[in-house]
Amino acid sequence: MATEPDIAPPPGAAPTPGPVPEMDKREQQAALVRLIIVVTAGLVVAALYGALDTVLVVLGLILMIVLHEFGHFIMAKRAGMKVTEFFVGFGPRVWSIQRGETTYGVKALPLGGYCKIIGMTNAEKVDPADEARLREAELRDKGTAVGGVLPDHRHDQRRESGPGRRGTRLP
Repeated sequence: MATEPDIAPPPGAAPTPGPVPEMDKREQQAALVRLIIVVTAGLVVAALYGALDTVLVVLGLILMIVLHEFGHFIMAKRAGMKVTEFFVGFGPRVWSIQRGETTYGVKALPLGGYCKIIGMTNAEKVDPADEARLREAELRDKGTAVGGVLPDHRHDQRRESGPGRRGTRLP
């Protein structure tokens, strides 16, 4: 059985990061407490310097990012795809927790977020155990409407709803 040759990175390239070691329960709790303390201290300082409105706008933007990424997460799960990470922020991990096959967490720079879905890029190597899930998701994806909304064909029947109307969807 042939294996793929290891390709060395070009000289001077940054090393690829390896897997992040798991945090035990006590480390997770301590990291979460530190995160809460830092956020609370930041809010207090912002309030003292009269910048609370600005901080609340930034927190609102972060909330919008989380909701956006949560939409990707829900649709991927609904399609049967494997979501391995759901993070707010970029950079080093501040806090994370593993639930099932997904790691949820917060990173140091709250400048965005991401939801890592297996098989989203062609360059990504996919574990053979996850190949079947990708094929099932691809089949479901063919029926997916623009924007990631799965069509609901239960309400395709139409009825007249008054003079001059072409019809409305049944409830």
